[in-house]
Amino acid sequence: MSEVLGPQTALYIILDQAEELFTQLGAEGRAEFVTELADCVSDESLPVRWLLSMRTEFFGNLANFRPQIQDPFANDYRLNRLNRAEAGEVITEPAKRRSIAFEDGLVEQLLDDLSAGADELPPPQIQLVCSGLYDNLPDGKTSITRAQYDAAGGATGILREHLARVLGRDLKPAQRPIAQRLFEALITAEGRRAVRRQSELIADFKASQLKDLPPETVQAVLNQLVDSRLLRAQEQEADPTQAEPAYELASGLSPEMTAALTYELAHDYLLDQIKLDPEAQARKAAQELLEQETRTYERYKTLLSPERLAVIAPHRAALRLTPLAEELLAKSEAEVQREQREEEARRQKELEDAQKLAESALARARAERRGRLVTIGMLVVAIVLVVVLSYNPIRNAILRQQAMGPALISISESEVILGDSRYVNDDPSYLPRQKYRVEAFEIEPYEVTNDRYLLCVKSGNCSLPIAPSSSYSGDANTKLPVVNITAVQASQFCEWLGRRLPSDLQWERAARFTDERIWPWGNLTPSVEQANFYYEEDPILQPIGRYESGKSPEGIYDLAGNVWEWTRSAYFPGQPDLDLNSTTQPDVVSARGGGYDASYDSMKNTIAFRIAGTPFAPNGGIGFRCISK
Repeated sequence: MSEVLGPQTALYIILDQAEELFTQLGAEGRAEFVTELADCVSDESLPVRWLLSMRTEFFGNLANFRPQIQDPFANDYRLNRLNRAEAGEVITEPAKRRSIAFEDGLVEQLLDDLSAGADELPPPQIQLVCSGLYDNLPDGKTSITRAQYDAAGGATGILREHLARVLGRDLKPAQRPIAQRLFEALITAEGRRAVRRQSELIADFKASQLKDLPPETVQAVLNQLVDSRLLRAQEQEADPTQAEPAYELASGLSPEMTAALTYELAHDYLLDQIKLDPEAQARKAAQELLEQETRTYERYKTLLSPERLAVIAPHRAALRLTPLAEELLAKSEAEVQREQREEEARRQKELEDAQKLAESALARARAERRGRLVTIGMLVVAIVLVVVLSYNPIRNAILRQQAMGPALISISESEVILGDSRYVNDDPSYLPRQKYRVEAFEIEPYEVTNDRYLLCVKSGNCSLPIAPSSSYSGDANTKLPVVNITAVQASQFCEWLGRRLPSDLQWERAARFTDERIWPWGNLTPSVEQANFYYEEDPILQPIGRYESGKSPEGIYDLAGNVWEWTRSAYFPGQPDLDLNSTTQPDVVSARGGGYDASYDSMKNTIAFRIAGTPFAPNGGIGFRCISK
């Protein structure tokens, strides 16, 4: 090489896909390579430079080069996602060096197609699309035209062709069903991209017909799909407060494969190519529901409702189950069976009571004439009452009147500054800080309680909270805020009363008065006298109206703490608000106010903070109140 390059010219050796040192080589082969590499690096007489190209998630494994190579991280360059200007240069500069030009406007079109509205673009997709355009360039042509781009199907068509090539040529026949299963695991039941941990993907195979596959075989296909730019892998940031699911420990991965990695589809075009059969879709929906309910159970100890258990149970053998999920299923099944036994016992008692009543009436009918006439008169009155109360409109009106609760608080029309200056880069944790005009409305002074909500259930206009009855029935729960209901259920209750859920603006106006205060009572830091937040003692839900010093100037209680409160407003800009009469609904809606199990500083120390909640999913920490229409 010195004869060819000259004695003073350094030789650069590039090892591409160097992550295979950790995925393909065993410990012995890797140690041998590191020793030989260290000998070359330490020999100053060798004019050689080594460049290792690898995926980011394996970068930390270079620590295994120690102590032979003291500082393997001394010189590193990370190829990150590109902004639009950088991506444009990546497309045009290599083309210029090959004397190739892009038709006017085509680069902008290509960037639009690849970014899908995002601020940054992934280099691999740019590389694949440009490579496809170069390959399809006719001989002797030096200009890539829009017609050529459109004929290839645009960026999506080129990427689809790449997918077909990888699945049809690059993967071995035995690897293709593994790849298909991985693709299915990386989309949700609704057909969106999902992010999955490495251990989840491996565990998914343990619960499938491919359960006998060694984890190394699955990992090899994962690596190949990442190298082919069909999947994206990245290191998962460790959360010291969050324990990993137990199936992580039983996944069978080697130490080199237990890095905290997550995977997702590299581009949305893949979604159209992955077809879920109805059984797979139902299984995924059951898995996602179980994972969501397990998180709720871990936090609030809320069991599955009979309806949700019925969705999950048929697919149990094919689901990834952590010990906590198995505990949830076992306890939920036991609770459902107990409630069924209680319901059967209640019906039996009603039959026995009815029989006793009939026997008693018969005995009275056989008494002397005067007694019989009095009994007949009482019976007529009782029958009239039963008929009146069984007439649905009258019964519904009586129950609705009982559920109205205390008088509403009037909020006058006002122009107020709401939101927060921390609304940066469209961060939806706050509304933008600005002056808003809020029309007059009336709002309930308290959060809706269990006893009020159950009157709506009794009327047939609402469904039960999605939790065991012991969590919302009984005297001890009467004045607690109702939770474990969806935003849709909350909206149905308000509609039954002729009311509605508040909007973000209405709720924040009620909480912050007209003077831009930080909390409903003013600007003082919350204390145990003002709001039911998590301080130091074990958190517990409190009955409504306990915090007199925490009410707003207009007399509204518990706007801060106790439970978060549903609003009807979409969490993300540009989406429709929650409307029971509309066919389109928001993906998530805003919830406000904080809860008993969260500290006030988790709300960034302001009542202006908001969180997102799925309108069709119940939450053990979210309740609501209604406003006038």
